[in-house]
Amino acid sequence: MYFLKSKDQQLDAFKAFKARAERQLNTTLKCIRSDRGTEFFNKAEKKYLEDLGIEHQSSLPYSQQQNGRAERFQQTILNKADSLRHQAGLSEGFWKFAVMAAIYIYNRTPFARADWKTPYELWFRNQPNVSRLRVFGCQAYIHILKEKRSSKLSAKAKEMIFIGYLPSSKGYYFWDPKGHVVVESRDVVFDESHFPNRKDLPQKEALSPTAVRGLDSSSPSDQNDSENDSELITPNVNQSNRRVTRSFTRKTLQNARASAPSHTQEDSDEETTIQQPLPHTITPKHSSHRQRTQSPVTHRRQSM
Repeated sequence: MYFLKSKDQQLDAFKAFKARAERQLNTTLKCIRSDRGTEFFNKAEKKYLEDLGIEHQSSLPYSQQQNGRAERFQQTILNKADSLRHQAGLSEGFWKFAVMAAIYIYNRTPFARADWKTPYELWFRNQPNVSRLRVFGCQAYIHILKEKRSSKLSAKAKEMIFIGYLPSSKGYYFWDPKGHVVVESRDVVFDESHFPNRKDLPQKEALSPTAVRGLDSSSPSDQNDSENDSELITPNVNQSNRRVTRSFTRKTLQNARASAPSHTQEDSDEETTIQQPLPHTITPKHSSHRQRTQSPVTHRRQSM
């Protein structure tokens, strides 16, 4: 896809396309087909095609049906681009990036008429990598390089909007709404469920530290115990993302304590033998009888 500011740039774009197609496909261009627009029918274009021996076929005036495939393809791409742009909530000034994204997706979409192969596979003879596909217009957090930070305490990422794919690099286009510039980067984290320019959709709310912990700003001692028996404490977390719910009741804790095992009467009746150290005794001199030892003392553990 070549974007022209005026029709007189068509010849230069056609020369660039011809050189690229012939180099990559290892063939020569023999025929082209177009409508009767002045960008195709002029002296410079006619002389260039005659010098190379390329046949130029054209449709009749006001007969777009004779060039139906080109007209249908143009309408398909424009419809896709409008859908992407409206879904992202972007203005008409982003039509170029929307068209580029639509073509990028179209070239990686399989078709039944091509035996379920993609245009990319038919052109380059290998399957495309679709792992780079992202939702157009979603929130993106761009990593700020260390060399571009003003200090060690500066932010390491910046919020931007994803607006397309780089054609010849493994990177993306992003729109900086604060700086009003287009940024190219590959170090990025996408939030494909959030669209900053869609004001009609629920927006994310910044969570306070107390809301994240799920605690109230008032101290627990100031609250009435009778009212907290059946009250659930749930952190305020956005439902569209990861949902974290922590709840507990005072009754649950009381039930857990009540169901804990306790000592029974049978346990209290069990006898426990405790070996006490032998007392120090004095044996008479020249005594023939054995030294008496104290037998183990049996204690009965009283019940609690």
